[in-house]
Amino acid sequence: TGDDVRVTSAIAVTPDEWVHVAATFDGSVLTLYVNGERAAMKTTGFQCVTGEGEFRMGERLVGDIDEVRVWNYARSADEIQGQMDAFLMFNPPGGTAVLTGEMIQVADLSSTFERLTTWTVEAQVRVDQTQGAGVIAMRAANANATLWNWYLGINAQGQLEARYTAEYERREFIPVSD
Repeated sequence: TGDDVRVTSAIAVTPDEWVHVAATFDGSVLTLYVNGERAAMKTTGFQCVTGEGEFRMGERLVGDIDEVRVWNYARSADEIQGQMDAFLMFNPPGGTAVLTGEMIQVADLSSTFERLTTWTVEAQVRVDQTQGAGVIAMRAANANATLWNWYLGINAQGQLEARYTAEYERREFIPVSD
Protein backbone atom coordinates (compact mmCIF):
# COMPACT_ATOMS: atom_id res chain seq x y z
CA THR A 1 0.00 0.00 0.00
CA GLY A 2 1.30 3.39 -0.93
CA ASP A 3 1.11 7.09 -0.62
CA ASP A 4 -1.68 9.63 -0.55
CA VAL A 5 -2.64 10.76 -4.07
CA ARG A 6 -4.41 14.12 -4.06
CA VAL A 7 -5.66 16.98 -6.20
CA THR A 8 -6.51 20.43 -4.85
CA SER A 9 -8.54 23.25 -6.38
CA ALA A 10 -6.62 26.47 -7.06
CA ILE A 11 -9.14 28.71 -5.30
CA ALA A 12 -10.90 28.48 -1.96
CA VAL A 13 -14.59 27.59 -1.61
CA THR A 14 -16.60 30.79 -1.07
CA PRO A 15 -18.04 30.85 2.48
CA ASP A 16 -21.82 31.04 3.00
CA GLU A 17 -22.60 30.05 -0.62
CA TRP A 18 -23.91 26.66 -1.75
CA VAL A 19 -21.46 25.04 -4.16
CA HIS A 20 -21.61 21.70 -5.96
CA VAL A 21 -18.41 19.70 -5.54
CA ALA A 22 -17.43 16.40 -7.13
CA ALA A 23 -14.42 14.12 -7.36
CA THR A 24 -14.00 11.22 -9.80
CA PHE A 25 -11.46 8.44 -10.15
CA ASP A 26 -11.50 6.21 -13.25
CA GLY A 27 -8.70 3.88 -12.21
CA SER A 28 -5.86 6.18 -13.27
CA VAL A 29 -7.10 9.82 -13.35
CA LEU A 30 -8.29 11.74 -10.28
CA THR A 31 -10.44 14.76 -11.20
CA LEU A 32 -12.04 17.48 -9.09
CA TYR A 33 -15.07 19.58 -10.16
CA VAL A 34 -16.54 22.76 -8.67
CA ASN A 35 -20.02 23.74 -9.91
CA GLY A 36 -19.63 21.31 -12.81
CA GLU A 37 -16.33 22.77 -14.05
CA ARG A 38 -13.06 20.86 -13.82
CA ALA A 39 -10.97 22.48 -11.07
CA ALA A 40 -8.02 20.05 -10.94
CA MET A 41 -6.88 16.76 -12.48
CA LYS A 42 -4.01 14.33 -11.94
CA THR A 43 -3.04 11.19 -13.83
CA THR A 44 -1.83 8.74 -11.22
CA GLY A 45 -1.41 5.29 -12.75
CA PHE A 46 -2.18 3.67 -9.38
CA GLN A 47 -5.36 1.93 -8.23
CA CYS A 48 -6.90 2.98 -4.92
CA VAL A 49 -6.76 0.79 -1.84
CA THR A 50 -9.86 -1.05 -0.76
CA GLY A 51 -10.61 -2.55 2.61
CA GLU A 52 -12.86 -2.26 5.60
CA GLY A 53 -13.19 1.18 7.15
CA GLU A 54 -15.73 3.77 8.17
CA PHE A 55 -17.88 5.97 5.96
CA ARG A 56 -17.84 9.54 7.28
CA MET A 57 -19.59 12.79 6.37
CA GLY A 58 -19.20 16.24 7.88
CA GLU A 59 -16.27 15.44 10.16
CA ARG A 60 -14.80 18.76 11.42
CA LEU A 61 -16.78 20.60 8.71
CA VAL A 62 -18.25 23.91 9.82
CA GLY A 63 -21.19 24.28 7.47
CA ASP A 64 -23.87 22.21 5.75
CA ILE A 65 -23.89 19.25 3.36
CA ASP A 66 -26.77 18.18 1.12
CA GLU A 67 -27.35 15.74 -1.75
CA VAL A 68 -24.30 13.53 -1.09
CA ARG A 69 -23.96 10.99 -3.89
CA VAL A 70 -21.48 8.15 -4.24
CA TRP A 71 -21.33 6.33 -7.59
CA ASN A 72 -19.43 3.13 -8.41
CA TYR A 73 -17.94 4.59 -11.59
CA ALA A 74 -16.25 7.81 -12.71
CA ARG A 75 -19.03 10.05 -14.00
CA SER A 76 -18.27 12.24 -17.01
CA ALA A 77 -18.20 16.04 -16.86
CA ASP A 78 -21.46 16.05 -18.87
CA GLU A 79 -23.15 13.72 -16.37
CA ILE A 80 -22.00 15.84 -13.43
CA GLN A 81 -23.06 19.12 -15.08
CA GLY A 82 -26.38 17.69 -16.26
CA GLN A 83 -27.49 16.45 -12.84
CA MET A 84 -25.67 18.56 -10.26
CA ASP A 85 -28.83 20.52 -9.41
CA ALA A 86 -31.23 17.58 -9.75
CA PHE A 87 -32.86 15.98 -6.73
CA LEU A 88 -32.22 12.28 -7.42
CA MET A 89 -33.64 10.64 -4.33
CA PHE A 90 -37.16 9.43 -3.69
CA ASN A 91 -39.25 11.22 -1.07
CA PRO A 92 -38.38 9.24 2.09
CA PRO A 93 -40.70 8.95 5.08
CA GLY A 94 -40.04 11.89 7.37
CA GLY A 95 -38.68 14.04 4.53
CA THR A 96 -35.11 15.00 3.74
CA ALA A 97 -32.63 17.17 5.60
CA VAL A 98 -29.33 18.98 5.34
CA LEU A 99 -26.51 17.46 7.41
CA THR A 100 -25.11 19.85 9.99
CA GLY A 101 -22.72 17.98 12.22
CA GLU A 102 -21.08 14.67 11.43
CA MET A 103 -22.08 11.13 10.59
CA ILE A 104 -19.91 8.04 10.95
CA GLN A 105 -21.02 4.61 9.77
CA VAL A 106 -19.13 1.46 10.69
CA ALA A 107 -17.95 -0.64 7.75
CA ASP A 108 -20.27 -3.26 6.32
CA LEU A 109 -17.91 -6.00 5.18
CA SER A 110 -20.44 -7.41 2.71
CA SER A 111 -21.04 -4.09 0.94
CA THR A 112 -19.52 -3.34 -2.46
CA PHE A 113 -19.72 0.32 -1.37
CA GLU A 114 -16.73 -0.53 0.84
CA ARG A 115 -14.51 -1.55 -2.06
CA LEU A 116 -14.86 0.89 -4.96
CA THR A 117 -12.04 0.82 -7.50
CA THR A 118 -13.59 3.55 -9.66
CA TRP A 119 -15.85 6.18 -8.16
CA THR A 120 -17.54 9.56 -8.10
CA VAL A 121 -18.35 11.44 -4.90
CA GLU A 122 -20.42 14.59 -5.12
CA ALA A 123 -22.36 16.90 -2.82
CA GLN A 124 -23.80 20.35 -2.34
CA VAL A 125 -21.79 22.15 0.36
CA ARG A 126 -22.03 25.48 2.18
CA VAL A 127 -19.14 26.31 4.52
CA ASP A 128 -19.04 28.87 7.30
CA GLN A 129 -16.60 31.82 7.44
CA THR A 130 -14.78 30.05 10.28
CA GLN A 131 -14.20 26.83 8.29
CA GLY A 132 -10.89 25.07 8.78
CA ALA A 133 -10.12 21.66 7.29
CA GLY A 134 -13.04 19.25 7.19
CA VAL A 135 -14.44 16.12 5.55
CA ILE A 136 -17.35 16.40 3.14
CA ALA A 137 -17.51 12.64 2.57
CA MET A 138 -14.92 9.87 2.78
CA ARG A 139 -14.55 6.11 3.00
CA ALA A 140 -11.59 4.81 4.93
CA ALA A 141 -9.86 1.61 3.81
CA ASN A 142 -8.71 0.54 7.27
CA ALA A 143 -9.93 0.61 10.86
CA ASN A 144 -7.94 3.66 12.01
CA ALA A 145 -8.75 5.79 8.92
CA THR A 146 -5.18 6.31 7.78
CA LEU A 147 -5.82 4.83 4.31
CA TRP A 148 -8.48 6.24 1.95
CA ASN A 149 -10.60 4.36 -0.59
CA TRP A 150 -11.93 7.81 -1.50
CA TYR A 151 -12.03 11.24 0.14
CA LEU A 152 -13.61 14.63 -0.66
CA GLY A 153 -12.97 17.49 1.74
CA ILE A 154 -11.74 21.01 2.36
CA ASN A 155 -8.15 21.69 3.41
CA ALA A 156 -6.95 24.25 5.98
CA GLN A 157 -6.71 26.93 3.26
CA GLY A 158 -10.39 26.46 2.36
CA GLN A 159 -9.59 24.70 -0.92
CA LEU A 160 -11.49 21.68 -2.15
CA GLU A 161 -9.42 18.49 -2.06
CA ALA A 162 -9.89 14.94 -3.37
CA ARG A 163 -7.59 12.05 -2.50
CA TYR A 164 -7.10 8.34 -2.16
CA THR A 165 -4.33 6.00 -1.03
CA ALA A 166 -2.48 4.36 -3.92
CA GLU A 167 -2.33 0.57 -4.04
CA TYR A 168 1.10 -0.72 -4.97
CA GLU A 169 3.77 -2.99 -3.60
CA ARG A 170 6.79 -1.45 -1.98
CA ARG A 171 9.90 -3.31 -3.02
CA GLU A 172 13.10 -3.24 -1.13
CA PHE A 173 16.17 -2.35 -3.17
CA ILE A 174 18.95 -4.85 -2.62
CA PRO A 175 22.29 -3.75 -4.12
CA VAL A 176 24.14 -6.37 -6.11
CA SER A 177 27.81 -6.66 -5.30
CA ASP A 178 30.46 -7.47 -7.88
